[in-house]
Amino acid sequence: LMTLAGAAATGVFVGDFLGFVAATMLAGLAGAGLAMSARGGAGGLGAGVRMLIWQGAAGLLMTAGVGLIWAHSRSVDFDIVDAATPGGALLFAGLLIQAGAPGAHVWVKDALARATPVGAAALAAFPRTLAIYALVRAFPGEPALIPIGAVMALWPLAFAAGARDLRVAMAYGAVSQAGASLIAIGAATPLAVGGAAAYAFACALHSALGFMT
Repeated sequence: LMTLAGAAATGVFVGDFLGFVAATMLAGLAGAGLAMSARGGAGGLGAGVRMLIWQGAAGLLMTAGVGLIWAHSRSVDFDIVDAATPGGALLFAGLLIQAGAPGAHVWVKDALARATPVGAAALAAFPRTLAIYALVRAFPGEPALIPIGAVMALWPLAFAAGARDLRVAMAYGAVSQAGASLIAIGAATPLAVGGAAAYAFACALHSALGFMT
């Protein structure tokens, strides 16, 4: 838990893409460990392994993207990146996996539904919020975020309404909340970007309290 929290804080303060990716991967590894030590025996282990696979895929994409950004600009400073470039596209795809975009949302659902109450609270608070932070810093105004965020915000609600397990419903709700932040980042007005950051922070607290309850 402390490794996850510390890695997430490090990712925010490092100030460059390379350090951010390293901290994010450490946070993902710690998060997978929290999911593996979960209730439900083999179910928790499976959820942790699936999370580890998704985090590894995100890490490979982001690492390759940062390498291409360095090769093109000779800089890894945390700055606005064009998602239409090869490096930007790979970094963008890795961050979407971290945020729980459609398709990759399964790691969010499994990990949050299987982890212990405190573990689920930490997983709800840190990894996705860290990805949203990076999207605010690197891809504000990216048009693709609006439709992706809209899908994330709307379709999980049907699954949440039909879920028999409250923890599964809350996990789908967390994906929906992240989608709303992505829409605001895509809009990129000062009010929208500030709202995305504030909403992500509020949702992290809300989800953490909900899972502990």
